[in-house]
Amino acid sequence: MKSGLIFFFVLVLVPVVFAAEIEMPSEFNQGETLIAKVTGNFYESITENDVEFYRDHVRTSVILNVEKIDNAFYIYAQLQGKNPGNYSILIKDAKYFQSGSIVESDLTKNFSINENTADFSVEPGFVVADEDFSLEVTNIKDYEITINVNINNVEEEKGFFESFFSSDSSDSENSVSVFPGEKEKILFDIVDFNKQEINTVELSSENTSYEIIVYSLFEENGESLSISGNETNFRFEPSVLNVSMSTNSNTERIVYITNLGDEITNVSLDISDSLKPYLSLSKNKIERIEKNSSVRIDIGIVSGKEDGLVEGKISVFANNTYDYLVIRLNLIRDYVPINGEGEEIEAVIEKCSEINGVICSSGMKCSGDVKYASDGICCIGVCEEIQEGSSTNQIIGWTILIIIILAVLWFYLRKYKKVKSVPDFGKFVERR
Repeated sequence: MKSGLIFFFVLVLVPVVFAAEIEMPSEFNQGETLIAKVTGNFYESITENDVEFYRDHVRTSVILNVEKIDNAFYIYAQLQGKNPGNYSILIKDAKYFQSGSIVESDLTKNFSINENTADFSVEPGFVVADEDFSLEVTNIKDYEITINVNINNVEEEKGFFESFFSSDSSDSENSVSVFPGEKEKILFDIVDFNKQEINTVELSSENTSYEIIVYSLFEENGESLSISGNETNFRFEPSVLNVSMSTNSNTERIVYITNLGDEITNVSLDISDSLKPYLSLSKNKIERIEKNSSVRIDIGIVSGKEDGLVEGKISVFANNTYDYLVIRLNLIRDYVPINGEGEEIEAVIEKCSEINGVICSSGMKCSGDVKYASDGICCIGVCEEIQEGSSTNQIIGWTILIIIILAVLWFYLRKYKKVKSVPDFGKFVERR
């Protein structure tokens, strides 16, 4: 009974883990700053051009910003000047992995703006910084307000709004008073935040509160790390691994570090403390990765006797730049893999065109070999139209032919009955 319940919950939760979604409140006050978190294993990054806002199905102009932080995308937008009503946020043609396949679909989330007015707005709605920074708050009310400031260091990942109700103590507390209609900059020291971890700054007044994500790239040696991009552009393929496995077992996964930028050297990998008891890597250091090439990394995974959820990441560093692979282990007692789920899975990094193939359109089938590519099922051959009724047509054709033969026989037999004897039949033939 217990194993059956576990199996049931695995079936229910797996689609949730792999699906992409937008996390944000369903209601905002007028003038409030909208902050949303988009989760999922995305094949392509989300940019400002992909995000649109609508009011009652009519597009409306909103100034927004998008940033990738710790394998999630964050969006913030100012709702100043937006009237009460029903709204929605749309991410167009998002490409993400779901159940091992690349899915392309729109992501949308409905929300409303009520008749109330927020106490204040904040700019920006998230921070990625390698030096001291500031948050600018604007008092929307017609009276003076006091804004409390709390810095929280988040050791473990929680739900986006969960830490609002957390009992963890803050690293620091302060407050600032803002006059009606005025703006105030709140300064922060970068050394107060854990580097390469999710930190939060909570800003709260009597009626309004925000949780600002802060990701520190500061290095104590004076150098700063940056997220991989521009001339130095390397990444993990895939960027997320979700592994379900039984306790007291082992498995393996294969990932790649793909370098799309200039050659990188002295590449190092690091496993977060939470995953060190479970993971081993085939390589911890790589001398160089040339431009437009990939290096394979084998990840050995060994579970212990304890069940539970374990989450962490593998980081890769090179040229003062980094990227990371998020790993979630779901350790289940007496777990049985579904459809080979526990088998070794190799990441697919080549597109169909790169292996001289073509993706067959709907109603077509491949006449040659089929391979899996990063952009779909790839045909190494020719795509042909599917003849769905071919066997049925053959049966109909043979049936018609038999009917014709029987009709011909009936015609001649009918004439034959008019001849009363064999000799008469012979005379009949002679006359013909």
